[in-house]
Amino acid sequence: SNIHVSCGAFLGPPLRTDGGDPEDLSEGSRWRQDIHVCASTTRSSIQTITFSSNDLSNIQNLRLSRKPAGQTVLWGIEKENFKIRSIDLMWGRIDDRYENDSSIWAIRSEGLYLPAGRSAFDVTALPSGPAHAAHETTWKQIYETAFARDDYLVDYRGTFDYAMRRKYQAIVEQNPVNGYASIRNIVWTDMMSNSVVGTATNATAFFSAYKPSIEYRMPFAIPGFILLAIWLPSFLLAIVL
Repeated sequence: SNIHVSCGAFLGPPLRTDGGDPEDLSEGSRWRQDIHVCASTTRSSIQTITFSSNDLSNIQNLRLSRKPAGQTVLWGIEKENFKIRSIDLMWGRIDDRYENDSSIWAIRSEGLYLPAGRSAFDVTALPSGPAHAAHETTWKQIYETAFARDDYLVDYRGTFDYAMRRKYQAIVEQNPVNGYASIRNIVWTDMMSNSVVGTATNATAFFSAYKPSIEYRMPFAIPGFILLAIWLPSFLLAIVL
């Protein structure tokens, strides 16, 4: 199959270079902004997430630990003969009996890099139905919309949101090498969690074989029948006379 990768340039948060307080935006202060070029992809894996808390009165007391399952599982990607920009391929963990199925790309590994599809090109909103293409739409928004416009729904640029800008500055100051990539990943996680995480889920997806067919709905033929009833007597009369 293929792997979805989004690329683009990212103008990092302003960093003060004269040793002054970064919260002080006084006139004459010296700042710099670095341009960071990113390439982003998405990898799916099986993990165990543990939530724990000794005090439920404050969400700040909630502790989260994440541990990779460390097991090799069988992943599958739908195999089609369409161009990449024509379809969003279904993907996910599959049963062992489909390992040699000719309609599926199957691979055993601890993780799966997700495929590219139609949503990486022309789609600007999360498609309805299964969220198998959500990663593409989200990366597209990050690279083309979220950091490019001031009128985006959330001020991910930190143009007017001071807390957002300070968070970005702190991330880059703590990690000048990977901090810029971390900003992208944080925004992606925020957008994805608001798009695909919910309380109603279905653990099983149902599919059926695609069979081309032609079907006509008779109600759409009513105008034709009316015209036939009007013109047929005149046509027959003209033939008889």
